Amino acid sequence: MILTTINVNTGINSTIGFVDIDELEVLKILSRLFNSTQCIKINAIALKSLFEHFMELNFKTNTMLPYETFVWKKYLDDVRVINFSMHKFINAKLDVTEITPKKIVNMLSSKIFDSWFYTQGQMKEFDEILEEIENKKLTKIDDIENLIKEVVCKSFITNEKYLKNLCDSLLLQSYILHLSNRKIMSATVNSLRFNKTYLVLFIVSIIKKSIWQYFIQRNIDLIENKSENIFKNNKNNVLEEKEIEKIIESIEKEWKLETE
Repeated sequence: MILTTINVNTGINSTIGFVDIDELEVLKILSRLFNSTQCIKINAIALKSLFEHFMELNFKTNTMLPYETFVWKKYLDDVRVINFSMHKFINAKLDVTEITPKKIVNMLSSKIFDSWFYTQGQMKEFDEILEEIENKKLTKIDDIENLIKEVVCKSFITNEKYLKNLCDSLLLQSYILHLSNRKIMSATVNSLRFNKTYLVLFIVSIIKKSIWQYFIQRNIDLIENKSENIFKNNKNNVLEEKEIEKIIESIEKEWKLETE
């Protein structure tokens, strides 16, 4: 069994594997590693093809390639690999479908997208949203939603590099869903790349989840009263504990977000 994590912008982040273990042990390992998300199995040909494609991206972006990737890739030496463009190969395999609100809701509620959110410091545009919420002390959900929509239309949807990276991520996710025989969701995710209206809704959904995650962490840090609190030392973080709790409560009520 080989497990790998991939960044579509820079390449392979990590690779681990296990040999000579029975099915029960495999299930135990997967339940620990994927306790809050959904694990999807892919075949050896697909894995080797992804290895080949994203290892090349590691070299192009000068991103350190984990040594374990070379070790576990040796186990795939006898597996054939596609010898043409990975993007063309994936696109040829995937279907498109008419996107409906129901399909989008089903997609966003899937555990597969639980980890699709931004963290502070990951994106300048997202940080600007956080800073404005903090500086203007926006605690009303309507004000936060208006801010999100404004920034998405101004800074996200017009950013060609961001859109390319997002669509590349959606393409890869669609392919993995296709390999796991989840054809309807695979087609929905793939079609999302070509529908600007629903793509905007998807980005807004990611940002909402990201804001919720941010304030959950802010609240935890304030409660624990850490002596070296990164938020406390940040001049942009000016909301008090009660204001943060109010935001979290409003978000979970209006956006239907809950902790596991």
